[in-house]
Formats: sequence, structure tokens, C-alpha cells
Amino acid sequence: MKTFLYWSALAVLAAGLVILSVIHFSQEDTYQPQNFLYSLDRQWILSGDQHLFDVTQRAFDIAGVNGYKEGRFKWTPLGSNKSPFRPHFVKPEGNATIKADEHVLGVFNGETATAYPLRMLAQHMIVNDETQEGGAMVYFGAAAVSSAAYVMTLEDRKLTFGPTGLTYLRTDLVSDLETESLFLPMTGTFVSGRLLGERLEALPSGLMTLREWLSLYPDSRIMTTNVGQAPMTYPFLDLSARPAAAFAPATDIDAMAVIGVRTGWEASFITLPAREKWKEGQSLLQVGEESFTVHFTADYGGAYVTDSAGALAPSFRTMRWGLERLLPGCRITERGR
Repeated sequence: MKTFLYWSALAVLAAGLVILSVIHFSQEDTYQPQNFLYSLDRQWILSGDQHLFDVTQRAFDIAGVNGYKEGRFKWTPLGSNKSPFRPHFVKPEGNATIKADEHVLGVFNGETATAYPLRMLAQHMIVNDETQEGGAMVYFGAAAVSSAAYVMTLEDRKLTFGPTGLTYLRTDLVSDLETESLFLPMTGTFVSGRLLGERLEALPSGLMTLREWLSLYPDSRIMTTNVGQAPMTYPFLDLSARPAAAFAPATDIDAMAVIGVRTGWEASFITLPAREKWKEGQSLLQVGEESFTVHFTADYGGAYVTDSAGALAPSFRTMRWGLERLLPGCRITERGR
């Protein structure tokens, strides 16, 4: 009897070990990183709204990707054929909705200067502005107060963009709506899809109050709250009330906001001071052989960059976290934290 119980126990133990081994190895074989699906020859990222983006060929590490639960539906881009919203512009004397102390993302495209209010960009993330030469894709990520602007034409082909509900290293991934190629606004490069490796021309831009933007470009157009067929309300966006992730305290270096410029493969950034250390002034920024000046405006959060000739330069805003991985070799200098 004892022998029977002994061998029965061994048999049960052996069976348990077999079952655990099968579970272990089957889990290893089918393990999938978050938001990542694959078959024998294809790979996809899954957005929050269960939309698949083909990333079989890509130029980024899949481990750095995260998604918003709402996916693409969290924002609706302005100005694409797939959007019910169309941008509407007025001259300063015809502006009755955007106050002088509101922050805007100002963009200069050749002969056209335009102020895009943050209160609207925060709810759309992207404006596809086809009302100017070459068009302008204007991007603003509200979570990290990141911004950039690009010519939306690539080799005479007009592109339109939309949010994906995905982030890479805490910066937004957006996509060309026609090819669904993923685009990183912080690098200006398509990082997957048919347009992989293509780069867009960055446009001079700066984030500041409307008052400050109009002092630089008095004849600027202003995008107003009358932007389309669907009803939409745009509450005032107060940068001074943004959470610490946008303008972090001095102790949280990685979460601090930065502003910078790129020339070719070189990039240089400077940190934006915390609220209690903010003050108007200028700082020099060297990128390769070129010199730039970063202007910190009187109003908290406003900053822009000019080149050696004093002209507005293409600049980029984001958080410091992950910046060295996005732009290897970039320089980051500190300004009065």
C-alpha cells in the first residue's frame, strides 16, 4: 500500500511538472509586448481604439511605445478630408475670441504668419493647414506641452496627418492619414510604413502669448474658435496651471520641459525653468557651427528661438525624458532651474 501511494505521489508530481513546463514554454512562445502583434512576416502596433498600424519595417524600439485608452478618437485633427472641422482665420483687427494673454503656437511659413491658439490645439493635437503655400502641419501635445510645425508637402505630394493614440518615449506618434506611416514630430522623420525614412521640412515656430506673437508679426493671421461644422467648445488653456509634467520642479530633471533646434543630425536643447524661477531673458544655443538665441518671454511658458540673423527659427518643445534616445548625441544645457 505504501509503495502504491509513493508511486502515485511521484506520478502526480511528474504530471504537475509537465503541465507547468507546457504552460511556461507556451507563454514564452506567444509572449507579445504591450500593444504589439505579429505573425510570421508582419508586425503591428495596436492603438487604444483597436486600430492596427503596420510597423513591419520601423526605425524605433517597440518597447518605448505606449497607448492612450481612447486611441485616435481622443482627438480629431483640424483640416483633413476625414475631419468635420476646418480651420478659420481672421486678421488681428477681426479677432473677437482669442485674448491677448492666451498662449498660441505661432508659425511662420514664407510670407504667412499664423497664430494657432493652444486652447484649440489641445483638443485637436494637429492642424492640417492647406490655406498657405506648401501647407503647414501644426502639432501640439498637451500632455507634455510639446510642439513643432512642418511643411505638409513631400516631393509635391500633399500629406495630411492625424493622431494615433500612441506615444513613443512619452512623445506623440502621429500618422499620415493616407499611408498610415508613423511620424515622430520631435525628429521630423517617418519611422514606419511606406514613408519610412522620409523627412519633412520644419517651419519656424514659437509658443508664446498672442500679444507677444503679434509684436513679432503684427499682420499675422489668427485661427479662431469658429473652426467647422460640428459644435465644439474650447475652454481657456492656462499654461501656468499645467501639471508638473509640463513644467517640472527643479528636483524632477527628466520631466522638465526643453526647447531646442536641430541642424542636420545635430541638436541642442535648453531646459525651461520651473514656474518659480521663470524670468524674461535670452540664452545662447550652439548647434554645430551655427549659433541661435533662445528668447524667454515675460509671460510664463513662452519661448522661441532666432537664428544668427535674428529670424525666427524652427524650434521644438518636449520633455527632457527620453530626449537622448530620440536624438542621440543631442546637447542639453540648464537654465536657472
